[in-house]
Amino acid sequence: MTKLIAILIFLLSFLTLETESIVTISEHYCSNSTTFTLNSTYEANLNLLLASLPSHANSSNGYFNTSTGKPSDANAVYGSFLCRGDVTKEVCMECVRNASVSIKAKCPMVKESILWFDQCMLQYSDRNFFSATDKVPLLGGYNEENMEEPTEFMKLLNKTMDRLITPAAKRSDKKYASRDASFKEVSGTALHTFAQCRPDLSAALCEDCLQNVISILLTNETGKIGGRILLPTCFARFEIYPFYTVEKNRHSSSRLVIGITSATSAVVLLGVALWFALKRERNKRNDVEEDPNVGSEISELHSLQFDVGTIEAATAYFSDHNKLGEGGFGPVYKGTLPCGRKIAAKRLSQSSKQGEQEFKNEVELVAKLQHRNLVRLLGFAMEREETILVYEFVPNGSLDQLLFGSRLSLHLL
Repeated sequence: MTKLIAILIFLLSFLTLETESIVTISEHYCSNSTTFTLNSTYEANLNLLLASLPSHANSSNGYFNTSTGKPSDANAVYGSFLCRGDVTKEVCMECVRNASVSIKAKCPMVKESILWFDQCMLQYSDRNFFSATDKVPLLGGYNEENMEEPTEFMKLLNKTMDRLITPAAKRSDKKYASRDASFKEVSGTALHTFAQCRPDLSAALCEDCLQNVISILLTNETGKIGGRILLPTCFARFEIYPFYTVEKNRHSSSRLVIGITSATSAVVLLGVALWFALKRERNKRNDVEEDPNVGSEISELHSLQFDVGTIEAATAYFSDHNKLGEGGFGPVYKGTLPCGRKIAAKRLSQSSKQGEQEFKNEVELVAKLQHRNLVRLLGFAMEREETILVYEFVPNGSLDQLLFGSRLSLHLL
């Protein structure tokens, strides 16, 4: 019974989506105007620079620039990184480390490139760009899905994004600001916005940069559920799911949760699990044979198994645009099966130590614990080092909102 409760606690954390860091490539730019040759002095200097950057991620403001080679030398390399203002030093270091490896793979043999992850940006060049306020390359994109009531949503988005500019520019350490707002026209929908400048910019230059990117973000496409515009000196982003960490002195107006998000639903699940455990214990004590149908139910576990390729296709290969949020064990993506059914696919982090048989046992358990207040488990996928749980997709927010019918009002924090 103790083991069952431990598994239940595991499943509670598995089903809950909260924002947390994950290294995800967002955008990249490779300048093809100048290239270097293999085993050249420039490549040697570039390798030295990229290897040195992660060790400086403990910088208090999450920004660092450096160079290798003599400044007057044509083989000198200049590089920098900027971490998103809300991430920890550990996340910053992990992101910069990954970026320093990925950037050469994304942009091989070029003398200038920039790589954006969700948590950091890394840039290198054969020119000194440290004091520049470059307006190129301008990168970014939008989620393909459209908002219900787009006109009202854009009014809220304009108002919320505008309130980011001055607070971000006036910060003395990390020049960033975030703001949440609730959208009353669609119950359960929240708006999450974020803007940041390079910390060495003056307040005036930061405001100018943010006004530029926000203007582009709000006019290029309208009515989308998410989007971002990225410049080397500043960026802005919005989503209808949490993608950053809210500061301790701030309160998020909404948190997108799929699964068990309220104490009531947790108690329901715990009660069902305890009932199941007690029934098994009672049968063992009375030396009563299990229902012969149980064996067939377990043997039918294979009917719950999806092909990983099917889940990849359903989620557009785990596209960032389909990402719903993060949990303690990995990201969750919205998808559509070939039959048209909407799903939420939770992709178990490859760093998890959970074994294959243990995972299947837990799938078998949670599949039996179906309840009208629980998100239905449709199945799982396990192959090619991928471990995925597939749930029915529950739109319009969290389970506690479905249970208690709460409606969010238009409110800016």
